[in-house]
Order: sequence, then C-alpha cells, then structure tokens
Amino acid sequence: MRKWPVIGRKNLLRWGLLNKEDDHLAFSFFKRSSELDFLGAHCSLGYMYEQGRGTSKNIYEAERYYLKAANLNHASAQCNLGFLYEHKDEVKSFFWYSRAAKQNHPRAVCNLALAQLARHTGKNEMESVRLLSICTPVHTRAKKILSRLLNDF
Repeated sequence: MRKWPVIGRKNLLRWGLLNKEDDHLAFSFFKRSSELDFLGAHCSLGYMYEQGRGTSKNIYEAERYYLKAANLNHASAQCNLGFLYEHKDEVKSFFWYSRAAKQNHPRAVCNLALAQLARHTGKNEMESVRLLSICTPVHTRAKKILSRLLNDF
C-alpha cells in the first residue's frame, strides 16, 4: 500500500491542480490513484461516489472503496462507513465508528457518543459524556451536545 501526503480534494484545490468545477477531473485522479493503490485515494473515491461528485451517485461503489481503505485502518474511511451504515445496520455502524474513534478521529468519536446515547443506558450516557469531552476542542457539534447533556444531569 502506497502512502502519499493526504490527496484529498481540498489539497488538490490548494495545490492548484483543480478548480472548484473540476469534479470530473478529481474523480479521474482519485480513480487512477486508487488503481495504483494509494490509500487516501480509496477513501476519496468512496466519497466521490457517495456524493455523486464527478460521477453518478453509487452507494455500493462508495461502500466498496470505503471498505478497501477502512480495512487498511484509514480512520476517515472507517468513520464514513459508520455514517453510511447508520440507518441500515446499527451494529456495523457502531463497529466502524469504534474503529475510527480508537484512532481519535473527532467526527467518529462524536458519532460514537451519539450512537451510545441512542441505546439509552446509564453506562452508555457516562461513556458518551467522556467521549464528547475528548472531541470538544475540535468539534463544535460535540460542544453543543455535551453542554445539553451536562445541563440534563
């Protein structure tokens, strides 16, 4: 597996390799990079399929590329899978959020806390407060939720 500097769309824009209207070019770039087995490209390509950017929206292809990256411990891909499964398969969603949260992915930590809150048990509420407090410095949504939770106690 090859690693590059993060080759997300934002970096391509910053480096002047794309402009905002170049979704088709970005898609082609990520597709070729994925074929060359660059880890970040798998996740970026999954995102392009999920959002229908530069290609038609295809959740199955998004899942396939996210899985490819997630199984190689790409935290963003794991978090994106958690989100993808959120309303389809609670167990898979929890699994992928947990894997990404172990790598301190802020959005995954927050979403894992919310998933635990949805289970409505006392233990999970305390664990959710702990998780939310971890990600509050970088996640605005976590700050709001934690504030509401602490006011309820």
